[in-house]
Amino acid sequence: LQAFAQDHASARGDYDDRIVINRGIRVQPAWETIESAWFALEERLAAVGGICDEIAAMLSQINPGDILDRDAVLAEANDVYEEGEKLRSGLSRIIGKDDRATVCWLATNRREGTPMLSSAPVNVAETLKAGLFGSRDSVVLTSATLSTDGGFGYIKSRLGADDAREVMLGSPFDYKSSTLMLLPSDMPEPETPGYAVAVQSALIEMVQASEGRALALFTSHAALRTAYNGIKRTLEEQEILVLAQGIDGTPRQLLQVLRENHRVVILGAASFWEGVDVTGEALSLLVIARLPFPVPSDPVFQARSELFDQPFEQYAAPQAILRVKQGFGR
Repeated sequence: LQAFAQDHASARGDYDDRIVINRGIRVQPAWETIESAWFALEERLAAVGGICDEIAAMLSQINPGDILDRDAVLAEANDVYEEGEKLRSGLSRIIGKDDRATVCWLATNRREGTPMLSSAPVNVAETLKAGLFGSRDSVVLTSATLSTDGGFGYIKSRLGADDAREVMLGSPFDYKSSTLMLLPSDMPEPETPGYAVAVQSALIEMVQASEGRALALFTSHAALRTAYNGIKRTLEEQEILVLAQGIDGTPRQLLQVLRENHRVVILGAASFWEGVDVTGEALSLLVIARLPFPVPSDPVFQARSELFDQPFEQYAAPQAILRVKQGFGR
């Protein structure tokens, strides 16, 4: 896998390269080598799984008092068996099968050179219908970020809930009196050389004005690290602590610092766009550095885009709208 990834890596300077495993990839001789290696490994994994299963069966028949920590050893044997089966079925689904309903890809971490195989269903609607909606009398879905363009059409089609009844309720928050929303019109284009410096200058100016109490959301860890290196010294000279996800601690640790010491700005990506709740004045400034459109080269996005006649309007834009709503909710 590592050799295959190196031979097929793109020239992009991304943190990792993702190779979509499509039919064009599967017919290449180098992929046949991977398949042969997998089939040999699969036999050994099956054999190990069989041994773990036999051990578990044997332990279950032994009196708990006859062997030290029998229950713990039995649980561990079962865990090893289940993990092995999960690994075997997952790799078989990616390497051993060519299922057009599933998108598969090979990624390589450029820091460590570690290959990673991943897969995802192209459409989750049928899975949800079979495993959730179809087996229950009723299912209630609630969220502050389910609607786009004034309706639920997008999310219903994605979830396979086309026949669901719907209701849209107003917000309990008085945004008109509590919130000021600003959209700068003088920022350079994101791909131009001056963009990063402009973002850093804007961040410094805004965080100085709010005296910390800030969260800045980024769409990539690379952009986050660039901003972190550009603003940290200036702000910390003014006793405003700059913390970044993936550098200074876990999201939970960073948020706890913000709650306890308001002269803080957190730079976050991914997990900070949703599920983060800091009440009161501890979080008074939210900065969204860039609209969170999906990455065009992402394998799942590419595969799902092919389901639409107008991928940008019907898929990319609604995705970004939902993400902005989630970010704004922080």
